[in-house]
Amino acid sequence: MNAIKTSGAAAIYVVLSAVLTCGTAAPGWAQGHETSAGKSGGPQEGIKVHGEWTIVIRNGDGSVASRYEFQNALVNFTVLPTVLAHGGSAGPWFVELKGPASDEQPCRLPLPPPLDGPVQCILAETANAVPNLGALRVSIDGNTLLIQGSVKAQNASRITNVATGLDVCPPSQPPSLQCSPATQNSFTGKDVTSQSISVGANQTIDVTVRISFS
Repeated sequence: MNAIKTSGAAAIYVVLSAVLTCGTAAPGWAQGHETSAGKSGGPQEGIKVHGEWTIVIRNGDGSVASRYEFQNALVNFTVLPTVLAHGGSAGPWFVELKGPASDEQPCRLPLPPPLDGPVQCILAETANAVPNLGALRVSIDGNTLLIQGSVKAQNASRITNVATGLDVCPPSQPPSLQCSPATQNSFTGKDVTSQSISVGANQTIDVTVRISFS
């Protein structure tokens, strides 16, 4: 039986265009929050940022074992201003799926034993993703940044924290999936312990993240 629980890229220039078109975002905007253009009591305009996650756990035959849907929150208010102010250029996106403890992680290091210890699952937007981890596809759907990817768990575990992030490249380099050096920046995240997301060894984790602006 499927368990359904509900609570609640790459083309970064489109996201930035959405921000510029909708208004100026102050450092108080987050998932579901609106920033005001004025406080005089007259007509006000603002921008909302929405983050919607879907995680589907699949068995080896492709059947759905469980499905989870939830909202996340903006956790880093400096990434977009940095890119907008030419303090850096957009690099690849990534997604992190973390377990509850260092020895309770769903993926394993892509190293020979005994160095292949448990590690959080990382899905990266790159043509040469690390073996045993996962790759992302990033696209635009209307005003929505669509981040999708899959990764196979090597360990039975629980997913208790999730995050999206963006590598920021030196401002002298154009936006690219291959830039160096790059600074990793979290973008959105959430503690999902209450979702009770369980995954078994060799099950596949499908991730879809929709980040939209309104």
